[in-house]
Amino acid sequence: MATAALTLGLILPVIHFSWALKTDTTFSVLTGISDLLQGGHVFIGLIILFFSVIFPVTKILSLYALWFLPLPAASRETPLKWLEFLGKWSMLDVFVVGILVGTLDLGILSEATPQVGAYVFTLAILLSMTATRRQSRWARRAAAAAPVPARPSIAVPLLAVAALFLLAAGLERPLLKIDKWIFWRNEYSVLGGTAMMFREGHALLAVIVAGFVIAAPIVQAAGAVGLWAFGRSRRAHGWIMAVLRHVGRWAMADVFALGLAVVLTKLNGVVNVATQPGLWLFVAGALLVSAVSWSLTAPPASRA
Repeated sequence: MATAALTLGLILPVIHFSWALKTDTTFSVLTGISDLLQGGHVFIGLIILFFSVIFPVTKILSLYALWFLPLPAASRETPLKWLEFLGKWSMLDVFVVGILVGTLDLGILSEATPQVGAYVFTLAILLSMTATRRQSRWARRAAAAAPVPARPSIAVPLLAVAALFLLAAGLERPLLKIDKWIFWRNEYSVLGGTAMMFREGHALLAVIVAGFVIAAPIVQAAGAVGLWAFGRSRRAHGWIMAVLRHVGRWAMADVFALGLAVVLTKLNGVVNVATQPGLWLFVAGALLVSAVSWSLTAPPASRA
């Protein structure tokens, strides 16, 4: 199912642009990458090509190989952990669509509307992440149980609290200010953009952003604090680590932050875009909460 959804998600239109003084345009994931490359934005185009096309396809093929090849469970565990750890970055193009929908609402001048391909592509990524999770869980059960790690140092909750403050400020404050001529202006914040998508009838896209970019990273940071506070209890330690591992797969503030960089590139020359202090607060919070989570839950080999 993930294979079919990914194929459709790559070729179906994901976003439609309406312009007052230009011909309307519709892009799929593949045509959007082509447009970036042809427009000279090679680096950004290659980033989206890797995370939205090459990596998802490679991941699904790897899952087939790991499932059908006669490998011992211990040999499957490390590659599956890496596939889980990196899988969320395939959502990059979905967040680009979500940000564009929020930023290009400039009255009659321009409008961006999500298309069916965005939702099919999202389904494909979530299905592949779920499949990876199920295989990884099976491999862990078949392999020897890992020892319970020690209680984290005091630096972990301090960094997690700092990440919470930065994220809260970055979510609420404007990240970008967009204007065209002197008549159309818009300020984009994550909370404001998500609320706007709900009001405009794009509820599913708003739920995706609210869940993966707002709720999950906050739970992730709060879990890191809880791990330090209650980690002396083996039972509490195991429960909180399970929550951190599970939520960490779906917390995507760092992916969203990269999506903002992609949007800045896409809008260059189309409208006037100015970064706001909220952008740097959000990026700092996203990177910090990701670093804290990675230090607690990343594959052991990556910490060596």
